[in-house]
Amino acid sequence: MDIVSDGTMVVRTDTLGAYIANSGSTAKWQQLLTAASMPVGSVNFSGSTYVFGTGVYEIRIAPSNTSILYMLYAGGGTAAFYKSTNKGVTWTQLTNFPAITWSANENDAYRMNQKKMAVDPNNANSVVIGTPANGAYYTTDGGNSFTHIAGIATSGTDSNGKSPGITGIAFDAGSGTTGGKTNTVYAASFSNGVYQSTTTLTGTWSLLTSSPAYVEDAIVTSGNYFCASKLSSTGVTGGDTATDLYRWNGSTWVSVLTGDGNGVHAVTVNPANSSIIITANAAGAVQVSTTGGTAGSFTSPNYTITLSSADIPWLAGTNPTFLSAGGFVFDPSTSNKVWLSMGIGVVATTNNWSSFTSSTAYTYASQSAGIEQLVARTCVSPAGGLPAVSVEDRAEFLIINPDVFPASYSTETFVNQTNAGWSVDYAKASISTLVSVNNFLAADQSAYSTDGGRTWTKFSSSPETAGGGKIGGNIAASTASNFVYISAQSPSNAFYTTNTGGTWTAASGLPATGWAASQFNATNILCADSAGNNKFYLANSNANIYASTDSGATWTNVGTLNIVGEYFTPTLLSIPGNAGHLIYATGQFSGPHPNSTYKLQFSSNGGVTWTNVANVTEPWCIGVGAIAPGQTYPTLWLIGWVNNVYGIYVCKNFNTGTASGTWTLLSTYAGSIDTPVFICGDGNDPSKCYIGFQGSGAVYGKNLVY
Repeated sequence: MDIVSDGTMVVRTDTLGAYIANSGSTAKWQQLLTAASMPVGSVNFSGSTYVFGTGVYEIRIAPSNTSILYMLYAGGGTAAFYKSTNKGVTWTQLTNFPAITWSANENDAYRMNQKKMAVDPNNANSVVIGTPANGAYYTTDGGNSFTHIAGIATSGTDSNGKSPGITGIAFDAGSGTTGGKTNTVYAASFSNGVYQSTTTLTGTWSLLTSSPAYVEDAIVTSGNYFCASKLSSTGVTGGDTATDLYRWNGSTWVSVLTGDGNGVHAVTVNPANSSIIITANAAGAVQVSTTGGTAGSFTSPNYTITLSSADIPWLAGTNPTFLSAGGFVFDPSTSNKVWLSMGIGVVATTNNWSSFTSSTAYTYASQSAGIEQLVARTCVSPAGGLPAVSVEDRAEFLIINPDVFPASYSTETFVNQTNAGWSVDYAKASISTLVSVNNFLAADQSAYSTDGGRTWTKFSSSPETAGGGKIGGNIAASTASNFVYISAQSPSNAFYTTNTGGTWTAASGLPATGWAASQFNATNILCADSAGNNKFYLANSNANIYASTDSGATWTNVGTLNIVGEYFTPTLLSIPGNAGHLIYATGQFSGPHPNSTYKLQFSSNGGVTWTNVANVTEPWCIGVGAIAPGQTYPTLWLIGWVNNVYGIYVCKNFNTGTASGTWTLLSTYAGSIDTPVFICGDGNDPSKCYIGFQGSGAVYGKNLVY
């Protein structure tokens, strides 16, 4: 996170893009990476190549010219450096930035670490850029040319072989200037230590003796370099919290603060009073020094935190004693206000820091509106009921009013926040019954609802033994008590219940091989027949369709798809009101687009035979909605290619005899450059649909004309 004197602030995210706002405004954050703002070919499609949307590795504002932003972005895994001269309205790729080994990603274990780039406070054209595995570079001409800094060693690797890179880059604004460039600048290289140049960024860099080997954040104030650090990099496995706060006073290193179990993660200084220095640990708890960060002057960690969220009410249900702290910085435009970027958004707190103690109650107030970063997975919308969406990092959201943020997420009362929502379904014979898969490693909070998703009850037993890396899974419901669950890691491990999850029994008849693991992917290969007749269907990566007619107890291979999908977003759906009718989208293909081999496929006899849907290739997502006026069959909603044109489509007149219909192009994108993972028609309104994204939540379209 970065804030400058006029209140301009930016924040990077780990799943999609970066955002800009002004600290003095109540307006929402605005996404900086859009199809309009980014150069052609850098996002979405460049010819037949699709560039997946990702998070931003680092973004900074030029303090001396706040219209200038610099950004290191790795769309599709290829690092590129961008500059904006109009606060992110448009971006230009700085093509002379060298090709680098991209050994990290925006969502890696070191994503919370700060200051991987810094702009000279006295010169908007001078920038130091850290990389994961290629050391540091500088530019002095605003990005026209770049020079590798030979005096800064390349980052070492952690015990998992990952490169945390260069962090804690900071200029000493009070050190004077030479040739318009700030004299003193620092940078920390993992496992090597902290380097300093006192002859501007172009000068000689030297390793500071006995400097910390692992730095998560740093500031410079009154000639002192403070860093949240560990002395040794030994044993760092990824995301390890820095232990102490160290100060370099120009000649020696001193540990001025020893962290608690959550360490010392970030540090900031009051721009109006440099004697006030505040740290945040990994949980977001603060410690304050009013004597310029001298040893022994910091308060104990203060966990007397309240989290308020007037803008997004459900965020207030987050545990305020662990906020997954990222950036932490004083607002230079507002007295005594400190901002914290964290795992669920951005919050701020304003206090009288001069009298702040370890027991002073304080409130972090959410200012997260506009930052849409939930990772969507599945959506259902039963006729006569309300839509429900599963998302990672929380669980299920019931969409009561899509224009209003909900007060809570549906399983908030019992779902551990380290859990994730992977799959949700409604019972075909009882639409008020919803079921969900909510798990993450050792915890399983999978649940059911009997009132359409308004309240939820945890299954009294888990479908499979928790732990052992259990992440993800699919669930399908036939009746109010009969559900089937398949594991993400081993879909042949299918389990069924006929007593609402009171007990689960292993199914038989499924092969041990031929399954693609679906963890972290929006893979939905299990469904219940729309007749609510205790019948289920399952597709595997050998293109076989399996069916069970006895509540999921035994399975038989009943047919074969024309072609199976890839690893990402294959979807098998039953068609409401039409027993035995199934539709299968192969999902996203990783090569040139569109791939004409990949098809949308339809079956009217329970998966025994399949017909390719005419004119559709490489269907990324498929959904079903209410019957349109004057029609007799549910609407079909598609993200993919029709007649070799990519977009969001709807078909209201699908002919089951010929597996064809008229596909109307609604839009190319749904307001986000992010990768779509589902499309779901509304079960009650044929002019409405919902689209979920890999890292930017979900959107809906209403009053759609076709």
